[in-house]
Amino acid sequence: MLQLMIIEDEAIERKALKFLIDKYYKNKICVCGEASNGSQAIEKAVALHPDIIIADIRMPGTNGLEACQLIKKRLPHTEIVVLTAYDDFPYAKKAIHIGVHDYLLKPVSDEEFCNAMDKVLEKINNLKKNIEKEKTLRKQMNEFMPLLEKEMILKLILGEDLLQSQLEEYKNVFNIKSNTFVCITFLSSEEDEGEEKILKTIKNKLKFVSRETLGSIYLKNMVFLLFHRELDRLINNKDLIASIKEIRYQVEEKFHTKLYFGIGGICREASQLYHSYRAAKSAMEKQVQKLQHDKNQELHKDLLNAVYEKEMIVFEKLLNEDLTGATRAFEDILSYVLRDRENHQHLSIEKYMQQFCLVINRNIIQFFGNALITSRIQKMEEEVQTLKETREIKEYMENLFKEVVFAIAQYKKDSNIRAIESVKAYVRENYKNDISLNDVADYIALSPYYLSRLFKKVEGENFKDYLIKIRMEKAKQLLREEKKSIKETALEVGYYDPNYFSRAFKKYAGVPATEYTKL
Repeated sequence: MLQLMIIEDEAIERKALKFLIDKYYKNKICVCGEASNGSQAIEKAVALHPDIIIADIRMPGTNGLEACQLIKKRLPHTEIVVLTAYDDFPYAKKAIHIGVHDYLLKPVSDEEFCNAMDKVLEKINNLKKNIEKEKTLRKQMNEFMPLLEKEMILKLILGEDLLQSQLEEYKNVFNIKSNTFVCITFLSSEEDEGEEKILKTIKNKLKFVSRETLGSIYLKNMVFLLFHRELDRLINNKDLIASIKEIRYQVEEKFHTKLYFGIGGICREASQLYHSYRAAKSAMEKQVQKLQHDKNQELHKDLLNAVYEKEMIVFEKLLNEDLTGATRAFEDILSYVLRDRENHQHLSIEKYMQQFCLVINRNIIQFFGNALITSRIQKMEEEVQTLKETREIKEYMENLFKEVVFAIAQYKKDSNIRAIESVKAYVRENYKNDISLNDVADYIALSPYYLSRLFKKVEGENFKDYLIKIRMEKAKQLLREEKKSIKETALEVGYYDPNYFSRAFKKYAGVPATEYTKL
C-alpha cells in the first residue's frame, strides 16, 4: 500500500482530504502523516519517506511550494500534488519546474481529485516497473560491457587494419581520455580454471596505477591495456615496473602460483599496439622459458605458439560476425597442422581438433557465459572425433561457425534493443523535465557518444528528434483532447517559454498551436 502525507494548515481541509482518500482509495493508499506548516512538513517527509504528498501552496512560515522544493531535492521519487485557491500562472510554472506532478485549484471536485490521484498512481506504478526494468538492464549491461572489453582487446592485439578512428570509438565507449597506452601481459603457472579470479585481482590492483585499465584472457594469457596521461614518466622512472613487480608478488602470495609478466612499448596510435603486445608477450615468454624444463610441456608450448595467432584470428572474425573470414582462418590452421605433422609427431589432426573444440568452448563461455551454449557446441567434442576426412572437418566447422555467428549477432541485437527500449521509457517518463542525451547516458551507464550511435542505429532517428516527437505528440493530446492552453501545454511538455514552444510546435506539426485546436 502506498504512503501519503498531507501538508495543509487548515484542519478541516486535512480531514476532507483524508475522507476522499478513505472513500476512493482505501485499499491502495494509507495516510501516513500530516503537517500544518512547511517546516514541519520537511521534517516529517524526510522521516516518513511518503510515496505521495498533497500540499497547499500558501501556509504560514515556509510556504508549501518552498517546502515541496526542499522535499523534492531530498526525496526525488516522491510524487507531489499541490492545492491552492490562487489561479496564478507563475506559481504553476514554478511548481512544474520543481517536479510537482499536478496543480489543482480549490475547491476541488471529487472527479478532479480522483483524476489527479489516478494519474499519480499510474505514474508510480510505471516508475516501479521502470525500476525493475532498469535493474534487469543494468544486469544485462554488466554482462555486455565485459564482452565489448574482450572484443576490443582481441581486435587491438591482432592489429589487423585497425584504424585510429576505431580505437577512438572504443575509448569513447569506456570513457578513456588518455592518449598514451601500453600493453601488459601476465601468465599464471596454474593449470586449473583460476585465471578469471587472477585477472580480476590484477586488474583491480592495476587501477591504482591508472583507472583507465582494461583486461581480458585469451588462451591462458591475461592481456591488459593501461592508459595513462604520464605514461612516459612512469616508465622512465621505472615506477610502472616496480608497481607490476609488487602486484606479481601479492598475486603469487594470494593464489599460490607462479606469475610471469611482460611490458610492451608505449603507444600513441592504434597501429603501434600490436607491436607493444608482441613485445610484452615475448618478454613474458622469456621468463617462462627460463623455468621450463619438461620436454612434453615444451612440445605443447611449441604447438600453442605455432597456431596461437591463427586461432586468435578465427575468434576475432567470429566476434565480428565474419563467417567467411573465420572459415578461411580455420582452413589456414588446418593446412598448417597437415603440413607440419611429419615434423611434430604429437601434432595429429585428431588431437588438434579436440584441442580446438576445447578452445572454442572455453572462449565462448569466457565471452558470453552460458548465453550462447547451443546443442551443437555441447556435442562438438564428441562429434569431431568421428570426422576422418579433411573435407568433412571443413564442412563441420563451417556449419558450426554459422551457428556461432548467428548466435553472437542475435545476442548483440537483443542487448542493443533492450538498452534503447529503456532509454525510450526514460524519455516517456521524464519528457516534462529538462533532459539531455548526457542525462540519459548517465541513467543507462553508457557513454553519450556510444548511446547516440546506438540510438540512431536501432531507431533510425537521433535522440533529440525522438525527444521532440514525444513532447509534441503529448502536446497535441493536451491541446485537442484536454483543451489545455498553450501556456499550460508548454509547461507540461518541458518548455518553459511558451513562445519557443509555439515555434517548435509549428515546425513539427506544420500548423500553429492556435490553429491546431480548430482542426
